[in-house]
Amino acid sequence: MDKFLTAGLMALVVAGPAQAQGFSGAELSAELGARTDDFGVGNTVYAGGAEFAFTPNISVAAGFTNYGLRGLDGKAAGYAVHGLYRMRAGLTAGLFLGRDSLNDVDYDFAGIEAATTLSDVVVEGYLGQYQGGGDGTFLGVEGSLALRDGLALGASFDSVSGDAQVSRLAIGGAYRFGTGPQVFAEVGTMDDAGDSGTFIALGARIGLGPQGGTTFGQRGLIQSLGGF
Repeated sequence: MDKFLTAGLMALVVAGPAQAQGFSGAELSAELGARTDDFGVGNTVYAGGAEFAFTPNISVAAGFTNYGLRGLDGKAAGYAVHGLYRMRAGLTAGLFLGRDSLNDVDYDFAGIEAATTLSDVVVEGYLGQYQGGGDGTFLGVEGSLALRDGLALGASFDSVSGDAQVSRLAIGGAYRFGTGPQVFAEVGTMDDAGDSGTFIALGARIGLGPQGGTTFGQRGLIQSLGGF
């Protein structure tokens, strides 16, 4: 799987400049999160991705995520590639695969994903499997509702099962400055094998290109865990 991922990322890098007309969008984001019962425990997340269209219906994308873990004595990073197919009625289906590394332990993952836009509502979901340092499945769904004046409300749910047993539920809001950067905040709960707690997160993201970002968000086991 690692050879496939490396080849896919290299193909995107080479094809990007040669097919600039196929550039669909890119996104960069930064996030700071903490557990409410101990603000010394949390993370700093940096992520980015880019997407290229080969035809009006077929696209590829690649993304990376880097995690700084506070109070957890660890480090983590991940990357993934996506294949996308745009259907009618605003529905996009995709396949993804990638690798996460947590404290030098690798986790390979792969799965399916889908996203759709219905008026002012955007919904995205995924289902995947992971193996390596552990084995199991992970899934999630998120949605956002665009309001007036750049405001939006959102909610997300993620769950990991198998060697890890974690679920995460969050709600939040976002504000976009015109057509520029967007700032966001969320609060949620996390249950780790019966050990539950709450967390908060603040961040900012900026979308680039014709579609103002990428179709799908970041993917990975650690991403499903909220980076904690």
